[in-house]
Amino acid sequence: MVEMLGVLAIVGVLSAGAFAGFNKAMEKYRLNTWSEGLTLMVWNLYDLKKGDNNLSDISFDNFVPQHFIKSRKNGFAYDIYNNKWGRNSYGLHVRLGGDSGMQSQKSVQYICPHFLGLIQELGIVWLGADWADQNEDHTLNASGGFSLFTDLSSKLNISEMEEICEDFSRHNDSVFYLNFR
Repeated sequence: MVEMLGVLAIVGVLSAGAFAGFNKAMEKYRLNTWSEGLTLMVWNLYDLKKGDNNLSDISFDNFVPQHFIKSRKNGFAYDIYNNKWGRNSYGLHVRLGGDSGMQSQKSVQYICPHFLGLIQELGIVWLGADWADQNEDHTLNASGGFSLFTDLSSKLNISEMEEICEDFSRHNDSVFYLNFR
């Protein structure tokens, strides 16, 4: 009987390890799918922009891969990480982690370095970033902004990207603007 309990304990430990490994593999697959979708979306939109189109008039259906969008609401698209995508006449804007005031700090910290690395690698977009801190009654407490990737010769390393994302995630209303060169 004791031997059987020992075997069950070993099986339980191995199962827990396998479950953790499976979850990690699935998250890596999800991130790769998201990265692929983002790359396709940016390149498709870049091709449309070369035609001097006003991007705010173009439907998401014309440039966003089907697997990239999880849901749509009020003219915005939400991806598998609940990032809120919109468009303007110059390009795209994204609230990493969701709607204004509801952004998850953990989500922003996780996805932001991947997002910045991918955008830097593409080399066709410069980023504008705005942030704001709002009080519970939605009055503005503080705000700011910065630009990234305006100069193709300077590259950010991963620790610089993580530092930017760490700072960006502290604010309750943060938006990146993707503008084509």
